[in-house]
Amino acid sequence: MRIAAVELEDLRRFSGRWRVGPFAHGLNVLAAANEAGKSSLLAALQAAIFLPHRSTAEAARALRRDDAGRPVVTLTLADGAGNWRLSKRFAGPSGVAELIAPDGRRLAGDAAEEELRRLFGVAARARGEAERGVWGALWVTQGASFAQPALDDPARATLNDALAAQ
Repeated sequence: MRIAAVELEDLRRFSGRWRVGPFAHGLNVLAAANEAGKSSLLAALQAAIFLPHRSTAEAARALRRDDAGRPVVTLTLADGAGNWRLSKRFAGPSGVAELIAPDGRRLAGDAAEEELRRLFGVAARARGEAERGVWGALWVTQGASFAQPALDDPARATLNDALAAQ
């Protein structure tokens, strides 16, 4: 699974609708001046993949431009089956999630969240946010690049298997 494109709407410093991508296969580097929105983009990606659409956690509230904001993150994800389209509106209990599969199947709400966790191979936490699994080792946030990631046993096994295969 790879991220092919990102759309943001009314999220943090992004007023209106913004699109980043399409991204190429392999490594993509985003370089811009300070305060251009790189950290906001990363927070949006993490929220779309790991936070439930109805989350009231600080990470979801921090996406808003103001108290009345209802940010939307839309991801185009690509795998061997084709393109998936994920859209989440973070609005607390009235949040919305929709996942459209390459075959046209539409999943909404909790069904979309469950399929997303399956696609990324992560489990749900008791409080709703998805475990990061092996993604916790690969997802580096600003100011945390030297921190040791907390990996559960399945994530550690996945990372060991990938390294052993190399």
